[in-house]
Amino acid sequence: MIRIQVSGLVSGLPRAIQACLSRCEPVCLVGDAGEELVLLSKKEYEAHQETLYVLSNEHLRQQIRTALSHPERRRVMSDEEAENAGF
Repeated sequence: MIRIQVSGLVSGLPRAIQACLSRCEPVCLVGDAGEELVLLSKKEYEAHQETLYVLSNEHLRQQIRTALSHPERRRVMSDEEAENAGF
């Protein structure tokens, strides 16, 4: 992760933006008192939000567990299939 002091942000901003957009790499901005802020691309932020949503939903987590326990299927069960399987 690239770390940039806030005092050097003006000169480091183009590099930070390029890292965020091209490599989906977060950038840590460090304030004078040591506080930290993470800069993410919108694409990366939305991916994190989606992951949090999936992990916070018990039904979706169960579908993932079921799919992982049946690798020969190579797909996630539909709601109906999961209900018929007792999940």
